[in-house]
Amino acid sequence: MVRANERWWDVPYCDACLGHAEAHERARAVNAGPANLVLGLGVGSGVLLTLSGMMCGLPGVFAPGELRNRATVAVMTVGMLVIGLGLLIGGVRWYQNLHAAAVQRQRRATKRARALASARCCGLPIAVVYEGWHGSVHTFWFANTDFAAAFARANAAKVVRP
Repeated sequence: MVRANERWWDVPYCDACLGHAEAHERARAVNAGPANLVLGLGVGSGVLLTLSGMMCGLPGVFAPGELRNRATVAVMTVGMLVIGLGLLIGGVRWYQNLHAAAVQRQRRATKRARALASARCCGLPIAVVYEGWHGSVHTFWFANTDFAAAFARANAAKVVRP
Protein backbone atom coordinates (compact mmCIF):
# COMPACT_ATOMS: atom_id res chain seq x y z
CA MET A 1 0.00 0.00 0.00
CA VAL A 2 1.34 3.39 -0.96
CA ARG A 3 0.01 6.81 0.01
CA ALA A 4 0.99 9.66 -2.27
CA ASN A 5 -0.28 12.49 -4.41
CA GLU A 6 2.33 11.68 -7.02
CA ARG A 7 1.61 11.26 -10.69
CA TRP A 8 4.70 9.14 -11.36
CA TRP A 9 6.58 6.25 -9.83
CA ASP A 10 10.14 5.03 -10.22
CA VAL A 11 10.04 1.45 -11.53
CA PRO A 12 13.52 -0.08 -11.25
CA TYR A 13 13.59 -2.10 -14.47
CA CYS A 14 16.93 -2.98 -15.99
CA ASP A 15 17.39 -2.70 -19.76
CA ALA A 16 16.95 -6.46 -20.25
CA CYS A 17 13.65 -6.46 -18.32
CA LEU A 18 12.44 -3.43 -20.27
CA GLY A 19 13.24 -5.33 -23.45
CA HIS A 20 11.32 -8.48 -22.57
CA ALA A 21 8.40 -6.51 -21.05
CA GLU A 22 8.04 -4.44 -24.23
CA ALA A 23 8.40 -7.56 -26.39
CA HIS A 24 5.68 -9.27 -24.34
CA GLU A 25 3.35 -6.28 -24.82
CA ARG A 26 3.98 -6.43 -28.58
CA ALA A 27 3.16 -10.16 -28.49
CA ARG A 28 -0.09 -9.46 -26.67
CA ALA A 29 -0.99 -6.87 -29.32
CA VAL A 30 -1.01 -9.57 -32.02
CA ASN A 31 -4.64 -10.45 -32.52
CA ALA A 32 -7.03 -12.09 -34.90
CA GLY A 33 -8.96 -8.91 -35.72
CA PRO A 34 -8.66 -9.31 -39.51
CA ALA A 35 -9.72 -12.95 -39.20
CA ASN A 36 -12.79 -11.96 -37.21
CA LEU A 37 -13.66 -9.32 -39.81
CA VAL A 38 -13.40 -11.88 -42.60
CA LEU A 39 -15.55 -14.31 -40.63
CA GLY A 40 -18.23 -11.71 -40.00
CA LEU A 41 -18.32 -10.42 -43.57
CA GLY A 42 -17.96 -13.80 -45.27
CA VAL A 43 -20.47 -15.63 -43.15
CA GLY A 44 -22.86 -12.70 -43.00
CA SER A 45 -22.93 -12.12 -46.75
CA GLY A 46 -23.05 -15.87 -47.44
CA VAL A 47 -26.00 -16.41 -45.13
CA LEU A 48 -27.77 -13.31 -46.45
CA LEU A 49 -27.36 -14.34 -50.08
CA THR A 50 -28.34 -17.95 -49.39
CA LEU A 51 -31.45 -16.96 -47.45
CA SER A 52 -32.36 -14.37 -50.07
CA GLY A 53 -32.13 -17.02 -52.76
CA MET A 54 -34.29 -19.38 -50.78
CA MET A 55 -36.90 -16.87 -49.67
CA CYS A 56 -37.18 -14.76 -52.80
CA GLY A 57 -36.33 -17.18 -55.56
CA LEU A 58 -37.93 -20.46 -54.62
CA PRO A 59 -41.50 -19.14 -54.52
CA GLY A 60 -41.01 -17.79 -58.04
CA VAL A 61 -39.90 -21.19 -59.32
CA PHE A 62 -43.12 -22.81 -58.22
CA ALA A 63 -45.43 -19.90 -59.07
CA PRO A 64 -47.78 -20.31 -62.00
CA GLY A 65 -46.71 -18.61 -65.18
CA GLU A 66 -44.62 -19.12 -68.22
CA LEU A 67 -42.05 -21.89 -68.10
CA ARG A 68 -39.40 -19.53 -69.44
CA ASN A 69 -39.86 -17.13 -66.50
CA ARG A 70 -39.77 -19.97 -64.00
CA ALA A 71 -36.56 -21.27 -65.56
CA THR A 72 -34.92 -17.86 -65.28
CA VAL A 73 -35.98 -17.56 -61.65
CA ALA A 74 -34.72 -21.11 -60.98
CA VAL A 75 -31.31 -20.32 -62.48
CA MET A 76 -31.06 -17.11 -60.45
CA THR A 77 -32.15 -18.92 -57.29
CA VAL A 78 -29.61 -21.72 -57.75
CA GLY A 79 -26.96 -19.13 -58.56
CA MET A 80 -27.71 -17.19 -55.37
CA LEU A 81 -27.66 -20.39 -53.33
CA VAL A 82 -24.35 -21.53 -54.81
CA ILE A 83 -22.68 -18.13 -54.46
CA GLY A 84 -24.06 -17.70 -50.94
CA LEU A 85 -22.86 -21.12 -49.82
CA GLY A 86 -19.52 -20.44 -51.51
CA LEU A 87 -19.12 -17.18 -49.59
CA LEU A 88 -20.12 -18.92 -46.38
CA ILE A 89 -17.69 -21.81 -46.77
CA GLY A 90 -14.94 -19.61 -48.22
CA GLY A 91 -15.33 -17.09 -45.39
CA VAL A 92 -15.03 -19.80 -42.75
CA ARG A 93 -11.96 -21.34 -44.42
CA TRP A 94 -10.29 -17.96 -44.85
CA TYR A 95 -11.04 -17.13 -41.21
CA GLN A 96 -9.50 -20.42 -40.09
CA ASN A 97 -6.31 -19.69 -42.04
CA LEU A 98 -6.02 -16.10 -40.81
CA HIS A 99 -6.76 -17.08 -37.21
CA ALA A 100 -4.18 -19.89 -37.27
CA ALA A 101 -1.59 -17.48 -38.69
CA ALA A 102 -2.36 -14.93 -35.92
CA VAL A 103 -2.00 -17.60 -33.24
CA GLN A 104 1.35 -18.64 -34.72
CA ARG A 105 2.56 -15.01 -34.84
CA GLN A 106 1.56 -14.50 -31.21
CA ARG A 107 3.32 -17.71 -30.13
CA ARG A 108 6.51 -16.70 -31.95
CA ALA A 109 6.40 -13.20 -30.46
CA THR A 110 5.83 -14.59 -26.95
CA LYS A 111 8.72 -17.03 -27.42
CA ARG A 112 10.97 -14.13 -28.49
CA ALA A 113 9.90 -12.16 -25.40
CA ARG A 114 10.72 -15.09 -23.12
CA ALA A 115 14.08 -15.54 -24.82
CA LEU A 116 14.98 -11.94 -23.90
CA ALA A 117 14.48 -12.66 -20.20
CA SER A 118 17.34 -13.96 -18.11
CA ALA A 119 17.46 -15.98 -14.91
CA ARG A 120 17.92 -12.69 -13.03
CA CYS A 121 14.62 -11.27 -14.28
CA CYS A 122 11.98 -10.81 -11.60
CA GLY A 123 9.00 -11.96 -13.57
CA LEU A 124 7.45 -12.71 -16.89
CA PRO A 125 5.81 -10.97 -18.54
CA ILE A 126 6.32 -7.99 -16.23
CA ALA A 127 7.48 -7.60 -12.65
CA VAL A 128 4.98 -4.99 -11.46
CA VAL A 129 1.39 -4.13 -12.29
CA TYR A 130 -0.26 -0.91 -11.22
CA GLU A 131 -3.73 -1.90 -10.04
CA GLY A 132 -4.99 1.67 -9.56
CA TRP A 133 -5.78 3.98 -6.69
CA HIS A 134 -8.49 4.92 -4.27
CA GLY A 135 -8.10 8.40 -2.83
CA SER A 136 -4.38 8.71 -2.11
CA VAL A 137 -3.75 4.96 -1.80
CA HIS A 138 -2.07 3.36 -4.82
CA THR A 139 -2.00 -0.41 -5.22
CA PHE A 140 0.66 -2.42 -7.03
CA TRP A 141 1.09 -6.13 -7.71
CA PHE A 142 4.64 -7.54 -7.67
CA ALA A 143 5.75 -10.84 -9.17
CA ASN A 144 8.81 -11.01 -6.96
CA THR A 145 9.59 -9.91 -3.39
CA ASP A 146 13.10 -8.72 -4.34
CA PHE A 147 11.61 -6.47 -7.01
CA ALA A 148 9.03 -5.15 -4.51
CA ALA A 149 11.90 -4.24 -2.17
CA ALA A 150 13.77 -2.49 -5.01
CA PHE A 151 10.59 -0.61 -5.88
CA ALA A 152 10.13 0.45 -2.24
CA ARG A 153 13.76 1.71 -2.13
CA ALA A 154 13.31 3.64 -5.40
CA ASN A 155 10.15 5.25 -4.01
CA ALA A 156 11.16 5.49 -0.33
CA ALA A 157 9.52 8.90 0.21
CA LYS A 158 6.14 7.64 -1.07
CA VAL A 159 5.89 4.15 0.40
CA VAL A 160 4.10 3.68 3.69
CA ARG A 161 5.44 0.70 5.59
CA PRO A 162 2.90 -1.46 7.47
